[in-house]
Amino acid sequence: MQMDQTKQPGIACELVVLSKVEFWRAPQVDAATEDRLDFQYNVNLPEGSNQAVCSLTAIYQKFGTTDRSLQAKAEIQYTGMFRAIEGAENLALAEFTRVNAAAILLPYIRTRLHDLSVAGGR
Repeated sequence: MQMDQTKQPGIACELVVLSKVEFWRAPQVDAATEDRLDFQYNVNLPEGSNQAVCSLTAIYQKFGTTDRSLQAKAEIQYTGMFRAIEGAENLALAEFTRVNAAAILLPYIRTRLHDLSVAGGR
């Protein structure tokens, strides 16, 4: 389906939930660390369905630069449910979930990671 750029995509975000959060921090964190951030993105869109469930997981790790020891780790997952609005479809749900759903979920992860980092200290 070719999207009419003058209209909205016709997709509704029905729900966004925090589905997983884990945080660990060593009692002492080195002054110099190396950070690593990885993402995993999954889409569940049954054939012929007008609803999709998408989850975006961020895995953040902080390593000491001298001995590469794990200093802190966070795993955060948000799940969103998206639905094609009947009669207003302007973009295929499969195409929408390929990029746009992850872009909608990312700010939730960024905010949660910030909050955990501040609360956990340095």
